[in-house]
Amino acid sequence: MVAETLGHRHEDRFGTVWHLADRDMVTAAEFVSQVAAAPPGSILPTGVEILRQRGSRRVLRMTAREDEQATVVAKIFRLSSLYRRLRHQFAGYNRFALGEAANMITAAGRGLDVPRVYGYGYTRGRSGIIKTDVLIMEDLTSCVPVGELLERHAANRDTCEEILNGSARIFTGLFRAGCNHIDVNPGAILLDRDNWTKAFLLDFEHATFHRMPSLEILAFEAAYFSRSCRRWVDKDMIDRWFARLVEATGVTDPGGIKVLTDRFRRYLNRIMSRRERRKIR
Repeated sequence: MVAETLGHRHEDRFGTVWHLADRDMVTAAEFVSQVAAAPPGSILPTGVEILRQRGSRRVLRMTAREDEQATVVAKIFRLSSLYRRLRHQFAGYNRFALGEAANMITAAGRGLDVPRVYGYGYTRGRSGIIKTDVLIMEDLTSCVPVGELLERHAANRDTCEEILNGSARIFTGLFRAGCNHIDVNPGAILLDRDNWTKAFLLDFEHATFHRMPSLEILAFEAAYFSRSCRRWVDKDMIDRWFARLVEATGVTDPGGIKVLTDRFRRYLNRIMSRRERRKIR
C-alpha cells in the first residue's frame, strides 16, 4: 500500500530507501536522513526542532532546504535492539513508521482528516534487517492541540465547551471509518486556531480498521478522550458533549442511547493497556 501510494522511489547518500509522494520531496527527505543518521546526542542542524522524544523515537519539525518557509514533521524510529528489528521485519504494517504511514493513508481514504503523508523511508543494517524507520508528513502549522486550547481557556466554561464540540467530528469520523485509533487524547486532536470546526487527528501507529462502524469503539474512544479532559472540564460538560456525539451518529431510540451511555461511563472509569484497547471491536 505505501509503495503504491507514494510512487517516487529514491535512495539517498545516507543509504535510506524512500517512497515519496513526488520528486519535490527528495531534498526534504535527504535532510531528514542526515538527522536520522547522526549519532544519538548530536547537535541538531539549524532548522530542526524537537517536538517530542521518547526512548528510541523522535518527532521533529524540520525545514525543507529549498524553501525555508516550508516545514514538515518527521517521525524517526531507531530500532535499537535486535528484537525490535526482527519484530518490524515480521510484523510488517503493524508498527513503527511503516505502520503509521499505512494507517494514515487508509484513514485519509476513509474520509478522516489527517496530515498528508509525504514519505516513508528505511535504512538497513549490515545484516540486511531494517534498523531505522522514518515517516515524513504534513506540518499542520495553523493548528493547535485540543489540550493546549483547553489549558489556555480553562477559566471560561463556554469556550471549553466550544473546544470540545470542535473535537466531536473526529469521533463521528472514526466511527464511520470503522477505526479504532486506541489513543485519541487531547494532544492527538488538533483544531485550526482560526476555525475550531476544522479538526485533524494524529498518531495512527497502533490504529486498527474494521469493515463496519462499531458503537463499542465509539463509546471507548469518547471515554478515553474524556478521561484526559477531566482536568479542565467537569462531568456535566462531558455528559452534554457525549449526548451530542451520540445524536450525531444517528442513535435516537432511548434504549440504544442508554446502552451506549452506560458503555461510555464504564470505559470512562477503566484504565486499559494498549493490548486491551486494540482488542475492542
